[in-house]
Amino acid sequence: MLYFAYGSNMDAPQLRERLARHGETLHERRHGILHGYRLEFNKVAARMPWIGFANIVRDPEHCVEGTINRVSPGGLRALDKIELVPLHYARVEVDVVDTLTGAPQRASVYVGNPDMLRPALKPTRDYLAHLLAASDVLSTAYLGRLRAVPCCD
Repeated sequence: MLYFAYGSNMDAPQLRERLARHGETLHERRHGILHGYRLEFNKVAARMPWIGFANIVRDPEHCVEGTINRVSPGGLRALDKIELVPLHYARVEVDVVDTLTGAPQRASVYVGNPDMLRPALKPTRDYLAHLLAASDVLSTAYLGRLRAVPCCD
């Protein structure tokens, strides 16, 4: 099964560790682009509601880069627990372009629950570092946009 990560789970060591805690494995990781969405940091953090976590919002003028990750069905169930589905996020299916092949791939992605979204939130530098850890796959332009995101600390 494919899972598209656009937030802190783009950090391969973090994703591997999170899955391993549930007895699951990351089988493959590569670059992907989700068209028709933009990245925002408007999802409240579970323990610190003044902090913003990554979320995607429909916007036909934008795209979101991330990682396409191959996991087992058990891996997706583990991610549901980690992402606090359905309270904080919902898992939905989207078409993501695999930049290696140029082909669209159907993948699961997590979208913030509207009850957990707030305007004017900012991520911490530590949280943003997890997104920047995907520098091995993200484009230079996208990394530049991430580096320009204002942080709360």
